[in-house]
Amino acid sequence: MNTPELLNEQSTYTDFATEQEPLQFYLRKFKDKQEYKCYPLYNEQVSKELIEWATKKSGIKKGTKAYQHTISSDISYWLALSFPLTKDLNKFKKTFYFFQMFSTMDDHADEDWGDGKADTEKIVKLWKKAIKLVDTIRDGAPWHIKALRTILMRMPNIPIYMRRNYSTMRKIMNDLSPVQRERYINSFKSYMENAMLQAQMSGKEKSTTLQQYKEYRVKSIASIPCTLMVEYLYDIVLTNEEYFHPKLQELEKLGTLHVAFINDLFSLFKEYKGTFKNLHHAVSIFILNEGLTFQQAIDKLCDEIEQLQKDYIDLKDEWFASGEYISDNVRRFIEGQQYYMAGNEKWHRLSKRYHGENFNTTITSGTLKWSPEGTIYTPDDV
Repeated sequence: MNTPELLNEQSTYTDFATEQEPLQFYLRKFKDKQEYKCYPLYNEQVSKELIEWATKKSGIKKGTKAYQHTISSDISYWLALSFPLTKDLNKFKKTFYFFQMFSTMDDHADEDWGDGKADTEKIVKLWKKAIKLVDTIRDGAPWHIKALRTILMRMPNIPIYMRRNYSTMRKIMNDLSPVQRERYINSFKSYMENAMLQAQMSGKEKSTTLQQYKEYRVKSIASIPCTLMVEYLYDIVLTNEEYFHPKLQELEKLGTLHVAFINDLFSLFKEYKGTFKNLHHAVSIFILNEGLTFQQAIDKLCDEIEQLQKDYIDLKDEWFASGEYISDNVRRFIEGQQYYMAGNEKWHRLSKRYHGENFNTTITSGTLKWSPEGTIYTPDDV
């Protein structure tokens, strides 16, 4: 098997232009492929309807980068892969509405074409607005906070997508129990608070250890509020005692890191801007802080992903075999987490969001190379 020529040691520490020396690496097959399913009620017509809704409601125009990266990135298929045990089509659609608006908000804060304009101060302001809106929907929010909600929703400086995100989130909240609502709002707020740190971490990559990066990443990825949607979509109601059980919390942490590192692996080409500096990414940590070559960093990231999956299965099996009482709701929640991990991985392997508008295959193993149009993938045995 021929692997691509690796970047030399000197280029490991040099900011090189992708036009002169395109990023290229070999991606191996993972040892144990996770099982994934697809929500049976998902189809192309449903996806088309949802995209049309998102285009209309978000105010994003077709042909823009926001449309290409966010609206047309097939989040409905991600939902179908990540939450395949969903039985209610209306819940599926309502969840799509929320995730589509949430992704729009997240992209506008994170992408250089968004409202944040890659400016730390603007990005922080965007997240602060979003956090204020979320705080207003707590059951126990005092009257002046609820009044703030009305004011914020009418202010012209609150983007349409942020209002829609808030509105669709409220509709889902209405279907949840008080315990679930509080848990979800706390989780979502915590995510947004930590997401603000990403802009503020610029330039600190060299001094960040892998463990520090993991602690940051597990708190700052959108997987945190996503995981709790398992309860909503699968008609599960966990008590706080069940949800905050140390074993379940550790499983959720392992699963979240798995999702984060899969995202790091497949979003690399989209996020790389001609330098590994200022890239909040596991690969940049390995290169800048551990002195690895580009290919070595990719291999180590794959090792981490495989280990996270193994640790998840081992911990689950050990807990289930311990003789401790574990409710059906907890077991179903864990099953949902596993499908979420597997479906998220599958989607990243075929997503136009990360590989370009013209990408029409599924990455398994082979050579991946950067190009202005998107990922160039040459599979093994070709």
